[in-house]
Amino acid sequence: MGIFLFLICVMFGVYLTTNKGLLLNPDRSINSFNKSSLKYLFLNVFVGTLLLLFLNGVVLVDVGEAGVVFNRFSGMTNKKIIEGFNWINPITEKVKVFDVKLTKCEYSKLSGLSSDSQTIFLDIVVNYKLDNMKLREIYQTVYGNIVDTILYNAVIDTSKAELGKFRIDDIARNRENLKSAIQETLKIRMKEKYVDIINVSITNVDYSDTYEKAIEAKLVAEQEALEAKNQKEKTRYLAEAKAIENQNLSRTITPLVLKQKWIEKWNGQLPNVITEGSDLLMNISSTEK
Repeated sequence: MGIFLFLICVMFGVYLTTNKGLLLNPDRSINSFNKSSLKYLFLNVFVGTLLLLFLNGVVLVDVGEAGVVFNRFSGMTNKKIIEGFNWINPITEKVKVFDVKLTKCEYSKLSGLSSDSQTIFLDIVVNYKLDNMKLREIYQTVYGNIVDTILYNAVIDTSKAELGKFRIDDIARNRENLKSAIQETLKIRMKEKYVDIINVSITNVDYSDTYEKAIEAKLVAEQEALEAKNQKEKTRYLAEAKAIENQNLSRTITPLVLKQKWIEKWNGQLPNVITEGSDLLMNISSTEK
């Protein structure tokens, strides 16, 4: 913007001098210059330069941002850039603006080994914000984007270290313990780098193909064992019920009941052959005794 206005001022000065005959005197040779015309030209160049310097020194800072000022000759300054309109000396100073709002970053497929040497992949979300009182130190110590440099390295190292403290079965049952361990360790580590970790979330946990197949086989075996146990319990229950039923039945059957049942089943016909010692009509007298 400043360069654009500077060029406009120069072109405007040239236009005034040439069209009004101030640059070239028509009564003289084409190579003769008029001092008045040069004065107009230099004046426009000077005004354009001032506009260029002023506009290049304007710094507009959005909401949730803050900046620090670096002097090209003396180094870092204590001057802070706040939200809104700011002006610096564009010749000797430059500004670094930081986003100090709450920021979310995501890291996918971070691998590590559990305490029982099983490979695990984590998807982690980190919410953080910069310490706006330490922007000067951040500018001096961090090169590049924080998400891709110090925070990325810290998340990888912390996740690997904390994964090694848990068995894979413990992670599968309750990932909240792993999440809390990573969050607390990361807070301490990043505090030294002037980054405040607000919270950490584990959005997904993946296991190796070998472990997933083992888990699937284990679940199938447990289901089959449960079904066999249920079948065994069912058989035992039916046997106990039948035994109780027979016991109750034996208590209720008397010789008189047996005689009545025999009579109810008898069709009134005598057998053609009677062996010795057979009791055809049942010995009522003996059963009554």
